[in-house]
Amino acid sequence: MMMKNKKTVVMAMACTAMLMMSGCGGKTKQVAFDSSNAQSIEDVDSTIYGICGDGTAMNTLQLATR
Repeated sequence: MMMKNKKTVVMAMACTAMLMMSGCGGKTKQVAFDSSNAQSIEDVDSTIYGICGDGTAMNTLQLATR
């Protein structure tokens, strides 16, 4: 009885490994780039740019903007 259970576990692990390896491979999608949208993307940028200050620690961030 123990040998049958062991074979089942090994077979299930092998099938799982094969599914994981084949599940995500080669599914890249080409998207056409329209250069007219590049300007509108830059206008919407709400990111605050700066550098880390001296008061930056493990749980805090001091951001020095210009």
